[in-house]
Amino acid sequence: MKFLSVNKDAASYITTIEQVDTPIEILSPPNRIVDPRIVRSLIKACRNRERIDVTYASMKNPLGEERNIIPHTFVSSGYRWHLRAFCEKDRIYKDFVLGRFIGEVETIATNIDTPEDKAWNTFIDLKIIPNPEYSDEQQQLIAREWGMTDMCEVVTIRAALAQYYLILMHIPYKGNYEGVRHRVILENLDVIKPYLMSS
Repeated sequence: MKFLSVNKDAASYITTIEQVDTPIEILSPPNRIVDPRIVRSLIKACRNRERIDVTYASMKNPLGEERNIIPHTFVSSGYRWHLRAFCEKDRIYKDFVLGRFIGEVETIATNIDTPEDKAWNTFIDLKIIPNPEYSDEQQQLIAREWGMTDMCEVVTIRAALAQYYLILMHIPYKGNYEGVRHRVILENLDVIKPYLMSS
């Protein structure tokens, strides 16, 4: 059950519910289609620390452009899969959406010495609190729903993944989701600003 991967604490309860035929409906994000041959090549490159020559499509270049990347980790943002990799063209670490690789993926053994992925190796604390625009009673309710201690939940996460987490949990940052009154906010917004990706 996909629900269990999202809410592991509920696993034992759901097992009991299923045994008594309790009706359950689960919402799941749409499947993202990725060519299995591409995935196999990407896995091989990650395992062997190989360079990949690929054609990669983006919003800027929807028809694709040639890229040389050296990947190290697959990442699920909750909605889709990415590949964390050093991009030789831009000389930085970037996240490449799996569904945007086009055609064949060629892996090449390399001895290129890539720099440290500092955003990946840096861990930051996200301090999530009930939105103070709500009444005290409403804030208490929100804190209870989130399982907060002392009206705050601290999430320790890789800096490179923090923006994905905030998007997944609908927590505003950089002025996004305007016009929506959020249940929770990020108390220490400054901690993520150095790691925000361009839109």
